[in-house]
Amino acid sequence: MFNFFLQGAQGTGKTSLLNDISRIEILNYKINPISEVARQKINNEYLSKEQETTIFDYFVYYGMYLSAFNNNLANNDINIFDRSIFDTIIFSRMKFGKNNHIEILGKEIFKLLIKNLNGVLYIPIEFDIVDDGFRNLDKSAQTTFDSELKLVLHEMGIDYCILRGSIEERSEIATRYIITKINRSIFN
Repeated sequence: MFNFFLQGAQGTGKTSLLNDISRIEILNYKINPISEVARQKINNEYLSKEQETTIFDYFVYYGMYLSAFNNNLANNDINIFDRSIFDTIIFSRMKFGKNNHIEILGKEIFKLLIKNLNGVLYIPIEFDIVDDGFRNLDKSAQTTFDSELKLVLHEMGIDYCILRGSIEERSEIATRYIITKINRSIFN
């Protein structure tokens, strides 16, 4: 029913925030956390098992994000997607440069989703990356991703809410933003 993207570079605390906020109810709606599609890569038979992402992988990611989004449109919850189509746009930009074909396709796909998107929650880099055995620990890649994400959100004119501070502070800011966006949606 209501859809939000939770965005930020690797290691910024998206999953921790999603775990915290998914325990609450907002305006009598349950929070439905949609787990990070990227982590499904390990088990996806259609993605290359190589360390290096192939061009085909980018298209598979788009398909996975679209499938997750479309599969959750009919429920009566607040869907919060831990990462989104923006991630593939940013990673393609980092690999192939600005305005590459994969980025352009992603932006066109996003235009189809925007009518069903209520908002974007953005977590900036505030802490060191924690080694969980999965994520890239490259601070330079994290910083580049973060910079490119902010640029793409700005270029596309996407309104977003910045979440800073502890998990509790981020949850509080996110909750207020979600309430505001839901009320606007209901009363407009």
